[in-house]
Order: sequence, then structure tokens, then C-alpha cells
Amino acid sequence: MSWKDDARKRQKEKAGGNQLKLAEGENSVRLMPDKKDILKGGKMQSDEDKQHSPYREFNLHYGVGATKEKPNGYTVACGLDMAGDGECWLCQEKIPELKKLPKKAATAERIKRKEAVLMQASLYDGDAETFSNPKPWNVSAGGPKSLASRLANKLLNSKRNLLDPTKGHNINITRTGDGMNTRYPDVDVDESPTPLPIEILKKVVDLDTLVPEYDAEDQKAVYFGRKRKNEDEDEDEDDEDEGGDEETGEEEEESGEDSEEETEDSEEETGEEEEESSEDSEESEEESSEEETEGEEESSEAEDEEESGEEETEDEEEPEPAPKKKSAKAKPGSKEKTGKPAPAPAKPPVKKKKK
Repeated sequence: MSWKDDARKRQKEKAGGNQLKLAEGENSVRLMPDKKDILKGGKMQSDEDKQHSPYREFNLHYGVGATKEKPNGYTVACGLDMAGDGECWLCQEKIPELKKLPKKAATAERIKRKEAVLMQASLYDGDAETFSNPKPWNVSAGGPKSLASRLANKLLNSKRNLLDPTKGHNINITRTGDGMNTRYPDVDVDESPTPLPIEILKKVVDLDTLVPEYDAEDQKAVYFGRKRKNEDEDEDEDDEDEGGDEETGEEEEESGEDSEEETEDSEEETGEEEEESSEDSEESEEESSEEETEGEEESSEAEDEEESGEEETEDEEEPEPAPKKKSAKAKPGSKEKTGKPAPAPAKPPVKKKKK
């Protein structure tokens, strides 16, 4: 392989992101054994009783924190194991709360926990006869017709060995559609074995380190639209994480029809904390305003009362003058109020006649 071919291969892998993704059409996939089963020299543990499972099963929440800009939302780890034991904020607190609200029922259904299967795999290029570096592969799970179930059946029941580095066979998978409409009509084991190069086996990592860890604060951050600790971790997972299959396709299409309503619900939910805080602040301001208004009214009333009191006081201090009584002349012989007779008028002097 020339340096250009090697550079093209690295660029292609970088463009593919940190997760294994199947292209639309035919894909040749090689499942990796558990790292604990890989021995020195590129050999594998031959004792099946000592071999470890090449995949891990756990629960995830898809579509959390959906917005108009990111209608598929984010994927977060669930705290409950496959038996339903453990602690999970979404499962035990938020989703039961949403189910009680008719408008939030679709959101509760969408973000409820779903089974997830994690494998480690490499894509095989038949023309170049090369393998890509092994990457984590979140395989769509669900019912017996899901891709994860069909791969598990191949691993358990196929007469051909699918994991041995030297005798193992690739699996040919056909993918159609995208997102919710993804389908895998053909999943077949290749007839001929294809040896794995030692340099590929050396890049296999411990699967347990790839299983997402539950974090209640991370769930809350995603749900309420706050910044996550690892913001770009799940950017390229959404297209295939919830890929459809023949069994769950109808349900996923119905879910897609309700996506706009769920997005609106999620946006409303995203601002719940801020709205509650805002409402409390507004209520506090309103109460304060009402108290101030009441205080002003009381003060105004008090001033009016004071002014009214002053006017009354002024009226008392300056009484209207009493009407003057008419003085009546005493008639002769009449009595005054004291009860004494009024003096008789003086008689005119009598003139004496001259002799």
C-alpha cells in the first residue's frame, strides 16, 4: 500500500467519526472478539467456556432534549440494568411525571429506556482487501427481527466461526433508508474466512470501557438544554442508534409523525426551570408592586383624611357670626325681661298764665 492509499484510509476513518457506521447498500463487517480472549501472536482463546461475550447489553434513552435545531435529540445512558434494577432520574422521576400530562405523553413514550447492544467491529474493503480500524458499534436493538438479535443469532447458531482471527468469517449486511426509515433486509455470513491482521487486533479495546456510564446530572443537563460535560460525545450517533427494522418500523414512523409535537413539548420542558424561576420572580415583583400600590393608596387615604381633618378644625375655629337681634323700643308700661316696669315718659312742663 502506497503512502497515498494509507493517507486516504486514515482520512476516510476520520470522516466516519468515532462510531462504526454502515453505508447505504452492501457492507462487509467483521466482529471483533473480546479483548480478554485475544492471545499473543494474534490467536484467540480456544476454550469456549473461558471466552467472553463479544457484545454488551444495556439501556439507553434516545431523543432526549429534542429541539427544532436537533429534532432527534440526544442519547443518554440509563441507570437501570437489563433486569430493571438500579437508579435512573428519567425512568423513576421525569417520565412518570410526564405520563400524567396529556400533552407530554408522546415525549414520555419517545424518551423511555430502550435496549441497546454494543459491539466492536471493523469494515472490510473487498477491493483493497483491507480492514478499517475497529470501532464501537451501537447496533439497533429491539424485537427478534432487530439487527442486534439477528447478529446474536448468527453468533450463537452459525456453523461458521465469526470471531476467530484466522478462521473467522465476515458478515455481509445490506442497509437501506436512513434515520427512522433504516432497514437491514439482508444479513448473511460470508462463505469464505478472512484472516485478521495482527495490527488490527492490537487496536481492539476492552468493551466494558466503551459502555456509557449513567450520570443523573448529564440526563438533567440534556433534558433542560444545559451544556453537557462532553458536548460533542454523541453528535454522530443519532442516525443509526434508532435505526428501524421490520418489526418496529410502524411504531417508529408513528413516532416520526409526532416529532414536531414532541419537539415543541421538549422546548417547553427545556425552559421549565427558567420559567418557574421567572414566574416566581414575576409573582414576587407583582406582590411587591401590589404592596407598594396598597401602601401608596393607604398613604393617599391618610393624607386625604388629614386634609379633611384640617378643614374641619378650621371650621370649628372660625364659627359663623350669630345673627344680630333687633332691639325693640319699650312701650310705656311694658316690662323688660328683668321684670321691672319701664319708667313713664316725662310730662311736659305746664306754662302758667300771666295775669
